[in-house]
Amino acid sequence: MAMWRNDVRHMLLVAGLASLCSLPLHSLAQESSDPGADATGEETAEVSGTPSSAPLPVGNLQPVVATASTDAAVDERSNGVVRGVLRAEQEAVLASNVSSRIIAMPFREGDSFDSDAELVKFDCSRFEAQLRGARAQANAASRDAEVQRELLSMGAGGRADADIALFKASQGRADAQAIESQMQGCSIRAPFAGSVVEPMVHQNETPAPNEPLIHIVSDGALELQMVVPSCWLAWLTDGATFHFRVDETGDMLQAEVRRMSAAVDPVSQTVKVISRVLEVPEGVLPGMSGSVYWLEGDTQPGDIQGCHSESAA
Repeated sequence: MAMWRNDVRHMLLVAGLASLCSLPLHSLAQESSDPGADATGEETAEVSGTPSSAPLPVGNLQPVVATASTDAAVDERSNGVVRGVLRAEQEAVLASNVSSRIIAMPFREGDSFDSDAELVKFDCSRFEAQLRGARAQANAASRDAEVQRELLSMGAGGRADADIALFKASQGRADAQAIESQMQGCSIRAPFAGSVVEPMVHQNETPAPNEPLIHIVSDGALELQMVVPSCWLAWLTDGATFHFRVDETGDMLQAEVRRMSAAVDPVSQTVKVISRVLEVPEGVLPGMSGSVYWLEGDTQPGDIQGCHSESAA
């Protein structure tokens, strides 16, 4: 009897295993999961658009293979690689050789001015007095030279006295001219129309000779300065066009290459390129920075990807 019971149990165990093995693999996975998995699976299916009852085919998980479109994507990612900064076409920090009190500075930071406008005026009364004295001495020396020349013509004077008087007259005129030249620094005038970036001194101060007084930039046209890999020179030539996105304003400006540095940096293998912004919108100022882009209609760039690879190597 005991042996018969053992045979029955063995047969039942074998039959159960056989029925269990006949179930689909995904059914076993659903039965073994906890009850909360159905809700999660339904939410996932709704998001992905795949019913929760259908198993995810393993054949759909294919590796990404590089195709011919990869090169175009790399070229597109090359946009924005190069950075640049906007500069005014003309910029100057003005100084004077005069050391005197400033009596007028009519333009403040951000103010615009016309060409030849007086930006800084010094008190030059002392130089004016010195000039009057030098001119008087020059006139006296010239008169003495005339007298000595007349005496020499009448035989009443010597050649040496006439020559010395003539030299003193020349020296007097030169002294007066030197003071006149120095007095040109009493009034600092604008060499071009523009705006004040920063006044570096204030009215009623007495700056030292050749001390910076005022920083100015020209209005209107802007230049774009950027540093590019030297291998770009194979296709980035004078007249090439591109676009420049300004970080501060978001404006997209078109620029044209005008000139380049006369030498390549041998360490970084880069070169400085200066371009002119073709149209400057309101609100775009010198000193703003941004990135370079190539859009439709611009000069098509060369092998930027290969250039970067060679530079990295």
